[in-house]
Amino acid sequence: MTKIIFLGVGGALVHAPADNHTAFLVRTDNSTILLDSGPSIMRQLESTGVGVEELTHIYISHQHGDHSLGLPMVLLNRVLFWPELPLTVMAAPEVLDAAHGIVALAYPDLMERIDVIVGFTRLDTNPSPLPLPFDSTVTYRLAPGEHTVPSWAIRLDFSSGKSLVASADTALSEPVIRLATGATLLIHDSFDLMPPEAGLPIHSSAGQVGELAHQAGVHTLALVHRRDTSEQAASAYRALAANHFDGEILVPQAGDTVTL
Repeated sequence: MTKIIFLGVGGALVHAPADNHTAFLVRTDNSTILLDSGPSIMRQLESTGVGVEELTHIYISHQHGDHSLGLPMVLLNRVLFWPELPLTVMAAPEVLDAAHGIVALAYPDLMERIDVIVGFTRLDTNPSPLPLPFDSTVTYRLAPGEHTVPSWAIRLDFSSGKSLVASADTALSEPVIRLATGATLLIHDSFDLMPPEAGLPIHSSAGQVGELAHQAGVHTLALVHRRDTSEQAASAYRALAANHFDGEILVPQAGDTVTL
């Protein structure tokens, strides 16, 4: 059984509450995988009753602060209190280098210990499925998104036959559409209700994501990284996506769970 726990569903400029940066956990029989680690991650884990010692993997999609600035705090706690427990931090090569640099900037005095205890693992960006490091019951694939810095969507396929795709921050991306084809659950950046009228698109809108989910033939769609995370706005996000996609549409709040 695979369970998804939404730790946060908002963007970088979140408010009320201010600890709602998009991140989530993927729990399998063998692993507990954290996808992204924003500045509020320790509070988010505490709020959902998950101890930092339970993490086996951390995936960082891109270097922006709302997805990576919590990583030093997670690793600090692991090194000080649970140094015997293995932990893999993984990302596309350029993202991993940036994440390692963020940790080194925050705790240069601990890097010798961190580098011994934590496995920083570069993921292959080849589109073929590969075993997840240290968990052969899961395979992964990456695809590049459209953002202001390199941002990589990830697909996880589980031994149960179910699958998960997390888009990370991205405007509409053909590689991400291909990655999501036939997925059980697509968790996609849905920052805006409507596409921006001007400027470079760096996020997706609810309607665009609904159309993407239809094209990809996914079973369930979850709208995250929303500009407005209020419960009042949830129905508007859902309705716009439903104009294009007739599958199940989730507009999760922090703490919500989904079982695949």
